[in-house]
Amino acid sequence: MPPTYLEGLLYWMREPRLGQSYEKAIVSFDIATSVFDVVLNSSCIAMWNEGSCLAFVAELEGMLCAILANPIVAEELDIWKLENSQWD
Repeated sequence: MPPTYLEGLLYWMREPRLGQSYEKAIVSFDIATSVFDVVLNSSCIAMWNEGSCLAFVAELEGMLCAILANPIVAEELDIWKLENSQWD
């Protein structure tokens, strides 16, 4: 999936095969400062790490959201939003 742009930052889901860590994470890149960072861990990341969910990030209503799709349950999506430094 392509990255998501929100307020000067690009966000994307990092797959473990692309780094030295075996955990999945949401990564950010600040375009102005050229700084990479990892977004706060959350319940949605824990769900993503536990199973075979497909995951991507999106901007919805001005907020960063993590969207998880379980391939076993085709009609269901879990959408988590980051608001005030907390995932809901």
